[in-house]
Amino acid sequence: MIAFMRTCPGAAALLALWLGLFGAALAGCDGPGGGGAVPADGAPDAPGAAPGVSATAATGRVSLAWTPVAGATGYTVYRAPSGGVVALSANRLATGVTATGYGDTAVVNGSRYYYSVSALNAAGEGPASAPVSATPRSLAAGTGGASNPGGSGAVPPPVPTGLAATPGDAQVSLGWTPATGAAGYNVYRSTASGFSATPANRLAVAVAAAAYRDGTVANGTTYFYRVSALNAAGESAASAQAAAAPQTAGSPGASGATLPAVPTGLAATPGDAQVNLAWTAASGATSYNLYRSTTSGFLPAPANRLVSGVTATAYADTAVLNGTTYFYAVSALNAAGESAAAGQVAATPSASSGSWAAKASMPTARSTAAGAAVGGILYVIGGQDAQGSLATVEAFDPANAAAPWSAQPSMPTARAYAASAVVAGIVYVFGGCCDLGESLDTVEAFDPANAAAPWSAKAPMPTRRNGMTAEAVNGIVYVIGGDSGGGSHAALKIVEAYDPATDRWSRVADIPAGSWGAVSAVWNGVVYVSGGWADPLTASQAVQAYTAATNTWSTLPPLPTARANGAGAAIQGLVYVFGGTAVNDPACILAAVDAFDPLGNAWSARPPLPTVRTGAAAGVVNGIAYVIGGYNGADLGTVEAYTP
Repeated sequence: MIAFMRTCPGAAALLALWLGLFGAALAGCDGPGGGGAVPADGAPDAPGAAPGVSATAATGRVSLAWTPVAGATGYTVYRAPSGGVVALSANRLATGVTATGYGDTAVVNGSRYYYSVSALNAAGEGPASAPVSATPRSLAAGTGGASNPGGSGAVPPPVPTGLAATPGDAQVSLGWTPATGAAGYNVYRSTASGFSATPANRLAVAVAAAAYRDGTVANGTTYFYRVSALNAAGESAASAQAAAAPQTAGSPGASGATLPAVPTGLAATPGDAQVNLAWTAASGATSYNLYRSTTSGFLPAPANRLVSGVTATAYADTAVLNGTTYFYAVSALNAAGESAAAGQVAATPSASSGSWAAKASMPTARSTAAGAAVGGILYVIGGQDAQGSLATVEAFDPANAAAPWSAQPSMPTARAYAASAVVAGIVYVFGGCCDLGESLDTVEAFDPANAAAPWSAKAPMPTRRNGMTAEAVNGIVYVIGGDSGGGSHAALKIVEAYDPATDRWSRVADIPAGSWGAVSAVWNGVVYVSGGWADPLTASQAVQAYTAATNTWSTLPPLPTARANGAGAAIQGLVYVFGGTAVNDPACILAAVDAFDPLGNAWSARPPLPTVRTGAAAGVVNGIAYVIGGYNGADLGTVEAYTP
């Protein structure tokens, strides 16, 4: 026959015409034509493969999906009430379908339908797929079926309600009201309003939560979404649609407004039946939404929105249970929409723990003294009283109930606002100020074991200062911040390291935010510096951590209460801040006690000091913190012990 066509073109054309008519006749009587019409030379072949088809039943609907066929420009869908050969012209449900899915809504719940699909192009129709079946069902009762289990009476869930779409930067956050009986949800998306939910536009399958974040979007494009609910009995109909247009943060949206920046610095501080939240203001924000869950890594959505329209950058969550861990995220809002959510942070509220007990008072009432613990004994060094700076030293022995206090050799230099640290049983006292108000660079060492000559002079600090902090890590003392003196009260950022073994100084990384009158404590090789005076009238909430091993600083969640001139200690893995003052006013002296958990990266409240005080000394002996002296309108000699 091929030879005949080559030698007789007219006959070949006639044969091609006959084959085309014959193919059309076949399509008109019993299906796709056994492989399609024979194309003319140079034309594309008809699709040669059948698509793989699946059918999903829902209430009043069967959703079909199939694999694309190479060379296809469209598809024909066939439906029959029984199995066997489905792809007959009498069963043609739709033709020229360009998507790889189709939603059949002309169905009766409880009836089983059989479907087959074939691929089309200009050359003809390809072979039909093997039949698949599905049984749509009423929400009132289940009837079972091979593709739609539920013969035991199970029913599909109701249609989800409350779908909301929130645009962000290159993302859209979806949330909806959970549907009763749903085991999961399908999410559908289109760029056309009023679209039908079909497998071709299914975005996500069997989403477990009543929320979904779509990160496969382009800023500036409006997307439309629908959601259906799933369980073992089938899939519900799709919800009403919701729309959102993601937008680049800081760029004008359709309304001309600019999407706010993402909030930063979210911190969660647990308390007793309360979690205090704080964050850094976001550029362009007019308010904030807070989200909460008991699941780590949760997706912020309307279903877990804790509160909306918060105009401050702090919020107290009192709807919590002690002992439960909560996870939080925050987003920023303005007229253009909502930013992405920042976080997440965690906090576990708990009843305040620990207790206070009064101990024997110190013989000399004083404030702004240095404190240090050596061999189970607390030493209170220098400070000031109503007459001026002190050089006296007194020792407190918690184990000696009969006579806990004893006088020690006085320090060579009288001073207040000095800092102290202990290395190898020696107390080193740094800087401070004298009665003339002049900052000192003096360094003196006290050896409690050397009764003959307990005090000795050491190399002076490179930088004169008072009101700084000092902590020892691996045999090196780090002297941090402080006030340069001279009446300017300039908060220093300078950090200098002293090596007692060589009696030499070196400069290390500056603290990012300078302060004086801060509280410090060291735990696990990290120095924690909390609060202090940002200026002569304003106490700070800043918390900064210095890792000596890497010579680096990091910023941590802020103090719940801004304060300066408090006392600090580290006990059992927690860093404590005791008392202090919120502003430079005796009326604002604090009793508040807060504890920072480095592992949980969060603050929590502890029982307050029985006596409000600022400028106290503190030390730890056998896991108990002793807060000694200070000021609350008069210099104090009282001692209070905190047991965690």
